[in-house]
Amino acid sequence: MFDTKQKKNTVYVFIDASNLWQAQKAKGKMFDYEKLKAFLKLKFNASEIQIFYYTAYPAKGTRDYDLDGKHKFFTYLKKGLGFTVRKK
Repeated sequence: MFDTKQKKNTVYVFIDASNLWQAQKAKGKMFDYEKLKAFLKLKFNASEIQIFYYTAYPAKGTRDYDLDGKHKFFTYLKKGLGFTVRKK
């Protein structure tokens, strides 16, 4: 008679790293992705949140600077926060 299943409320977030980086530089503040995830989950009463982070990643051998910091950051997003990172 009554449906006892709770409706699943999934929130999807798509982040364009390039635009976000420009905004951070303009404001002089860094973005806290962990707070973003917690805020959105609470704000939209989400049972699940999926965040997709899109970024440009230089091909091997095309840059003379070290990419280790970027790699560590992407690993943190994936393993630490559960983001889906898409590199192009």
